[in-house]
Parts: sequence; C-alpha cells; structure tokens
Amino acid sequence: MIRQDYILDLIEQAVRFLTQALNLEQAGEVEQAHRALEQAGQQLVGMRLSLAAQMDPDTLLLLMRAPDGSLDEGRAMVLGALLTRRAMLMTGEVERRRHFLAAVSLLTALDQESTRRLPVETLHDLEAGARSIGVDWMPFRLRARVEALRGQAVALADEE
Repeated sequence: MIRQDYILDLIEQAVRFLTQALNLEQAGEVEQAHRALEQAGQQLVGMRLSLAAQMDPDTLLLLMRAPDGSLDEGRAMVLGALLTRRAMLMTGEVERRRHFLAAVSLLTALDQESTRRLPVETLHDLEAGARSIGVDWMPFRLRARVEALRGQAVALADEE
C-alpha cells in the first residue's frame, strides 16, 4: 500500500508540473515551460532532463532501478512523461530526437517490466512526438510486446 501511495503521489505531482508547463507553452512562454520541466525532473526524479536525454538507454534504465534491481515504476513513468513533454517543446531536431528516444527507451522498459499500463495521455504524446520527428513509434511497442511474449515462452519451456 505504501508503494502504491508513493507512485500515485509522484504521478500527481508530475501532473501539476506538466499542467504548468503546458499552460506556459500555450501562453508563449516556452523557455519558462522548459525550466518548469527541468525543475520537475530535479524535484521528482532527482535528475535533470537535459542530462537524462544525453545518457545511453542502458545507463538511464540502471539509474531508474531500485536497490533490489526492479524498475522504480513511479520514477520511470514520471521521467518518461517529462522527457516526452520536453521533446514536444524542442525546436532543434537533434535535441527533440534525443529527448524523445530517451523517453521511448524508458517507457518501453517500463511497459515490459510492469503490470501497469502506461497512461493513455503519455501514449498519445509519444505517438505525436514520434510523428513530429519522423520516427515510427509502433515498432517500439510491438517489439516490446514480442520480446515480452518471447520471454514468457522461454519461461514456459523451461518449466516443462
């Protein structure tokens, strides 16, 4: 129950930051929206988004793991959502792609390892972000599903 409360609290705080950033963006204050998202990353996940976007996917995933090796679902989901929203704000192609791909790798791992499903809003942002940089998001999701099914098949075969 404590873990569930932690995740819900973290997501609630992230929603407040994301709403603030969206309102700033709509008001034409894009730079302040960037700062709000950076602040959210620092406060909620303990990591600057600009730094997270520069990491290779394996390192980023390692930093999102709990001491027992499990993926910290709350932190991973929040960081993925923040990176996705920040990618949507980027005007430079390289930075936009870097932020988006970091979010995709993180959220794909979360989708594979978690029993929870990603929020619909996050999936919509990912798909919109993918289209904006010319990346096909669907293969990422399909690949994750195929790998998960393959893992389940191997586990079943090992049981027999």
